[in-house]
Amino acid sequence: MVRSFKRKTEKGKAPPNVFLSVARLVRLGSSIRKAAADFNVNYRTLA
Repeated sequence: MVRSFKRKTEKGKAPPNVFLSVARLVRLGSSIRKAAADFNVNYRTLA
């Protein structure tokens, strides 16, 4: 029988508006790593 996956942490779950804000900063010339650090998001999530 297949079991349902139960998430144990909230790690990696950022609201969509955060990603839009980070993308806006990157388009304006900021680096991906700097923008990710400003919004406390892992830069690998954005790549």
